Amino acid sequence: MEDGAREKWPSRATADIGSHWCDIVQYIMDKKIVEVLADLKTVHSVRKKTKNQVSTFEKRELFETEDVPIDTEDYGSVLIRFEDGVQGVFTVSQVAAGRKNRLFLEIAAEHSSFSWDQEEPNKLWIGKRNEANLEMIRDPSLLNKDTVNLTHYPAGHKKVGQMD
Repeated sequence: MEDGAREKWPSRATADIGSHWCDIVQYIMDKKIVEVLADLKTVHSVRKKTKNQVSTFEKRELFETEDVPIDTEDYGSVLIRFEDGVQGVFTVSQVAAGRKNRLFLEIAAEHSSFSWDQEEPNKLWIGKRNEANLEMIRDPSLLNKDTVNLTHYPAGHKKVGQMD
C-alpha cells in the first residue's frame, strides 16, 4: 500500500472482518496472499448511533438515536491470489441481518472440500468426490496431543450460552 493510502481510502468491513478471514485462511493453507482485487461498496450511507452509552448486545430500539453519515464500506467482494498461484474469493458484509461476526471458510482441493463456520465452531464438513461426505464434530479424545490442550470442553458439551 502506498504511503497515505490508508487515510485516502479508509476501510471498515474489509479491514475488520476481512483481515480476520485472511489471517485464518493463510494459517490453514500455510500460504501468503500476495494479490487482491476488491469491489467495495457502502450500502448504508447513514447509520443510527445511540446518543448514550449502550452495551453491545442491548436492544438499541429502546434508546434515542441520531443519524451518522458513513463514508467507509460495509460490503466487499474480494478476489485473492496466494503466493503459489492458488486463487480464492471472499465476501465481507456488515449488512447481512442476523449475522454476528460470521467467518465461513470453504477450501476446495482435488479430491476433497472442507468447510468451517465460526457460528458452528465444533463442526468441520468434509466433502468427498467418490465417497460419502463427512461431518466431524470436535472431540478432544480424537485430537492429537499438540491440539488437545487447546480444547476446554469434553465432546458433546457447549460453553454456557452457546447455541446450536
